Amino acid sequence: MMKKIIIFLIILNTSNIIGQEFTCDDFKTGIFIGTTPMFQGVEWKIIRKNSSQIESISKIPQKYLDMGFPTDILYSKIEQIDDCVFNFKYDETKMTLDENQKSLNDTGGLMVEISKIEGKCFYYISKSIFQDKEMIIEGKLCKE
Repeated sequence: MMKKIIIFLIILNTSNIIGQEFTCDDFKTGIFIGTTPMFQGVEWKIIRKNSSQIESISKIPQKYLDMGFPTDILYSKIEQIDDCVFNFKYDETKMTLDENQKSLNDTGGLMVEISKIEGKCFYYISKSIFQDKEMIIEGKLCKE
């Protein structure tokens, strides 16, 4: 009887771990792979630690390299607005900003909202102002 109880507890504990539901808090720190339909086939490795983020290209098709797609490592600051919304700005103390990055920071940065969580991934919608026009980018980040 005791053996059956122990086996039941192990199964129950395992199902709790496997069935864990991620929340927005689970994506504030960690290592992620990011993608966006805007740039098919491009993947970014993203390291997040609460209020900072480092991005680097981990996969890129040759056609984007031929077009001059930027491949520099990017450093940014993250300001949490609420559980599922944060503001993203380039960190000028860790990198030299180009005109587009300066402009993004000057107009308030990117406002990013987690729109849906599926498994260990979240889908987001980011909004910014670029050359007096609202830009919207959708994408996905998956925790490694």
